[in-house]
Formats: sequence, structure tokens, C-alpha cells
Amino acid sequence: MKKLIPLIFTLALISPLNAQFFGQKKKADLMEAINNAKQIGIALFEFDTDYGAFPSEQTKATVEENAGVTLPEDDKSSDSLFRQIFAAGITESERIFYANIPGAKRGDQAEALKALGKGKNAFTYIAGLNSAGNIARPIVLCPVIPGTTKFDPKPFGGKALLLRIDQSVEVYEIEDDGTVLIAGKDILSKEHPLWDGKQPDIRYPDIPKDAK
Repeated sequence: MKKLIPLIFTLALISPLNAQFFGQKKKADLMEAINNAKQIGIALFEFDTDYGAFPSEQTKATVEENAGVTLPEDDKSSDSLFRQIFAAGITESERIFYANIPGAKRGDQAEALKALGKGKNAFTYIAGLNSAGNIARPIVLCPVIPGTTKFDPKPFGGKALLLRIDQSVEVYEIEDDGTVLIAGKDILSKEHPLWDGKQPDIRYPDIPKDAK
């Protein structure tokens, strides 16, 4: 029994340090995601200036014509629409689309047709918006659980980030049921006043399905 005492004492010392380390790591991951979301926002607004809207199926043909390329067929992911930013010559950096969520990996420099392969984009996108819309509407969000209107509390210590049309990035607590509430209502529900009764067109990143 005496042999266990030093081990138990050591674990008692280490455990708080581990908790502190992991807390700091999640804060650092959140700050990186916020900074990247801001860079995505800058790119989106430059795109909006050139094309009159943020990337959507409606802007794709004009982007292709201007760039002289044929983008891959839209797969309804946020990746597909974000590739238009690359084709428009606004960015070549995949790195701004990274956040430390399960299945995501850091990208590098990429041409439009090869940009944002599986796992290289971590951000959910609300399609069909433009800079003339309600400035409080979110256009980029993280970390949303693909296929749902729920947020994953694990990556950022129970926090979620939203990039709004006014280019501000706000951080919110994720509720126990996975929702983010603004003014008491689920921000991804059509019941929220920001959406004028229409369900937002949510596009999810193409993250490997077996990601943990």
C-alpha cells in the first residue's frame, strides 16, 4: 500500500497541470480558428465586391468564365463554394480554412481545381447571402456537426464562433443540446428573426466520416 502513495501523489500533481494545459490548448485552437475566420471574411468580401454576392451556385458560371477554368461539380459542401474564391484569384492559401476540429488537416498553397481536398476546410458556410443583407447574419461558423444544426462542444471547450456579414467574429457558449442561442433562439433555426422565416442554406465542410 505504501508503494502506491508516491504514485497517487504524483498523479494528484500532474492532473491539474494536464487540465490547465488542455484548457490553454483549446483557447489557442479557438484563437487560431477566429483569426482564420477573419481571413475568410476578407476574402468573401473581396469576392462580393467583384461578383455582387458571396460564392454560390449562381456565381459559379461567371467565376469560371472569368478565370477560364471549369470547377468540379458542386457537391453541396462549403468546400465547393469556397473553391470559387481560389478560382477568382483572391487567395491561394488553404491554411485560412483550417481549424482544429476532428478530421481537419492543414492545407498549403493550392490552385482552384485542387483546392480544399477532403478535410482541408473546417468551416460551415451559409450560402445565398451577400454584403447587402442583414449585417448580423452569420456566414461562416465553426464547429458545426455536419448534417445537423448542432455545434460540437469538444474542439473549443464548449465555444462556437460565428463570422457575421459585418465581418465581426463573435464567440458563443454552446448549450447542452448543441445549439447556439442568440436573443434566446437557435441561430440555425428558421424561427430565428435573422432568417425572416426561411431555413438558412447550411453547407458543411467535407470532413472524413470516420473522424473522431
